[in-house]
Amino acid sequence: MRDAVDFDFPVNVTVPANGYLVVVGFDPSTNAVTLAAFQSRYGLNEAVPIYGPWRGKLANDNENIELYQPGDPQPADTADAGFVPYLLVDKVKYFDSAPWPALADGNTNGVGLSLQRLAGSSYGNDPTNWVAGEPTPGRPTGAAALTTPSIVSLTAEHAVEPGASDTLTVNASGAATLSYQWSFNAAAIPGATGASLFLSNFQSTNAGLYSVVVANGAGAASASTRVDLRSGPVINRQPQNLIVAAGGTAVFSVVAVGTLPLTYQWQRNGTDLPDASNPVLFLTNAQVSDEGGYRVVVANAFGSVTSTVATLTINSPPLITAQPQSTNVIAGGTATFSVAALGSA
Repeated sequence: MRDAVDFDFPVNVTVPANGYLVVVGFDPSTNAVTLAAFQSRYGLNEAVPIYGPWRGKLANDNENIELYQPGDPQPADTADAGFVPYLLVDKVKYFDSAPWPALADGNTNGVGLSLQRLAGSSYGNDPTNWVAGEPTPGRPTGAAALTTPSIVSLTAEHAVEPGASDTLTVNASGAATLSYQWSFNAAAIPGATGASLFLSNFQSTNAGLYSVVVANGAGAASASTRVDLRSGPVINRQPQNLIVAAGGTAVFSVVAVGTLPLTYQWQRNGTDLPDASNPVLFLTNAQVSDEGGYRVVVANAFGSVTSTVATLTINSPPLITAQPQSTNVIAGGTATFSVAALGSA
């Protein structure tokens, strides 16, 4: 462990899947009285391994703790041969204010409560994965000190007309008092701390992912919704003319934007091609019979647009279909030979 507190686990220490160990601020191997008092205070099973002491201090208001594991030694043919790097596997940077469970700060908010992790397999540095509750070292997390927030509903994903206004609303339950913080594309929106978020003059820069965290003193919950600009498709890059060798692969592509989802339908000489419904069209083993004009129709719920036509030309090698013929002419006359051939110009 590193940062606010440091501790190096002894060699060959292992923890079984879903198991527990406890790290304390005293040396359990030399402080039998303190160890017994700690186990009694927290109802700790004697089978749970206890290690210590850590070096440093855990502040009540905020701190950072990181857990590392040794990686593979550097290969012998490198400058750092034999060096064992340590890899960050989890971290927690907690605070004593929302969205972190503020009741876990025993100095100012609660007495005898601690930060309790909800899911060991979930991201450690997520405040919604922690509650304030009675300490349960060496065993599963118990009940939170208060009923934690739960999001009942959030405005569903939708699209907004350019220049229009929009309102997002979250409905949450939980012990009072609930606080709110809205974010746009993972960045907190200053002043957006109510149950509703008002958006005015909606433009393309406002389209994206909106999230809200609802918190109280014991925990937090979060949810997200997407708001897009209501717009038909626009083609930013048209398909291009192609010349490919016979038997080669022709690749047409288009780049389009607009309210998702976008659909694609490629056509050859105005006729839909089967199974050609992606932004990129591949034609393998192209032959003269594939020559023609290719275009794509891009559509969504608000309209469609057709690309310009891109031509495919097959660059085939020359093939003689009629050989020159032998001939006889009178001396001083004109001899004419001819040949007929196919192939690209």
